[in-house]
Amino acid sequence: QSEAYEKSVKEHADIVEKQQSAISERDDAITSSGNQTSILEKELEEAGDQYEEVLSQWQERVQQLEETIDELEEKQKEATNAISLWELRCQELEGETDMSGSDEAWKSKLEVCEETFSEEKANLICQIELLKTQSEAYEKSVKEHADIVEKQQSAISERDDAITSSGNQTSILEKELEEAGDQYEEVLSQWQERVQQLEETIDELEEKQKEATNAISLWELRCQELEGETDMSGSDEAWKSKLEVCEETFSEEKANLICQIELLKTQSEAYEK
Repeated sequence: QSEAYEKSVKEHADIVEKQQSAISERDDAITSSGNQTSILEKELEEAGDQYEEVLSQWQERVQQLEETIDELEEKQKEATNAISLWELRCQELEGETDMSGSDEAWKSKLEVCEETFSEEKANLICQIELLKTQSEAYEKSVKEHADIVEKQQSAISERDDAITSSGNQTSILEKELEEAGDQYEEVLSQWQERVQQLEETIDELEEKQKEATNAISLWELRCQELEGETDMSGSDEAWKSKLEVCEETFSEEKANLICQIELLKTQSEAYEK
């Protein structure tokens, strides 16, 4: 992903460089056109500064979203690891079904399971809350960028009116400015599309995070059921039956999560392409 993003940034940087070269050429033409074109030169320079500022903000926005995706993918791995821990615990319990049926031994195992779950759950909840806070900050940033783009479009419209009334020389400048505006809008559109794709990826990752948390909750419920039945007669067959239910539930949840993660990877590769 990093290489694809770097390539995209380089392509946009090349467009910006060409745009700056075009602005420089227009500056030379404006200098020779007298007082009226001197005013246009100043306006065009201001437009270039505003364009670079808006583009820089979108680039920063993309970088932030990419970092958020990396964080969410890491949380997804942690959730998968947590589920693997529960699978391991159940396998250990199943392997010990030939024990003497001591309630204390089973209760000790369940307490270890609950302690591990509580730690993992607390960590995931903390991380999810942090990501929610970051998401709110990103939404505010997007709104600010939208306001800047609206002002920029208004400024371009005003400059178009001024160019129309400036005669033959300014007609040439009007055409050049229109071409520059098209390039500017194309670059912004590319960044906006990229941001939208990244935001959709974040939404999908957050949904997978919720599903992983639900899977862990199922394991907590299973452990609570096992703990509530520690007063059973110690029948190995009863314990084995409970563990088989746990394993079956885990297998279904794990298969579902793996399928969703693979789908997300496929979508991510499509975005990079």
